[in-house]
Parts: sequence; structure tokens; C-alpha cells
Amino acid sequence: MSNDMFQIATAGIVLMQLAALVWAVTVRRGTRAVLRVNLLLAAGVLIYWVPALPGEFAQLAAAERTEFLDYQAPLLCLVELVTLLASGLRMFGRGMPATTVVSWLGFAFNFCFSLMFLIIAFFFQFRCCGYL
Repeated sequence: MSNDMFQIATAGIVLMQLAALVWAVTVRRGTRAVLRVNLLLAAGVLIYWVPALPGEFAQLAAAERTEFLDYQAPLLCLVELVTLLASGLRMFGRGMPATTVVSWLGFAFNFCFSLMFLIIAFFFQFRCCGYL
């Protein structure tokens, strides 16, 4: 992925989240937009990271000492799974009041994470390794 594609993708995600947030604040019953964005982003993250989890766990099991931050991918998948479940339950009217709070917390987590990636995309250039 080139730097330009990374910038376009992160800008699109942040704009989508901003639009959902504005819609949720201005329109009555507009929270469905936030739930849809949560479902889309959580599903995308899980589709990308779940196949890599067995390798992550094998690498962690082989290591002598592990730090809390070594579990980034599993923790991200756990957060996104909880967000996906809470948003799905809320979207289809099966949730409790707690699922609303969890859905908004998941949205806030994803929004902050996306803003971080937006800053990285526009203020840092990756020239090594061909990854970006």
C-alpha cells in the first residue's frame, strides 16, 4: 500500500465516522448511523486480524517473557468483537442499556484510533520495507 492510498483510506474512515457522529447528534434516532459504522469497522478489523491470531499466540507462547503490549492484536480483536456484538444487539433491538454504552465506547475507541492513524498517515512517510 502506498502512502497516498494509506492517506485516502484513513481520511475516508475518519470522514465516515465524523458524518455518523454528526448524524447521530443532529437527527432524532440517528444513532443507527453510529451502529452501522461500528459494525462495518469492527467486522473489517476482525476479518483482517482473526486469521493472524494463531501465529500471534504461537509467537507469544514461544517467548520467554511477555509484556502487556505484546498482546496488541488479541486485545484489539477482543475490543472489536465486543463492539460488534453490542452494536449488533443494539441495531436489531435486542440490547440492554449497557449495550448502548458499550457501542458508544467502541465508537469512541475506533474514532480515536482512526484519528491516530490519520495523523500518522499525513505527518509520517514510510520509505522502508515497501509496506506503505
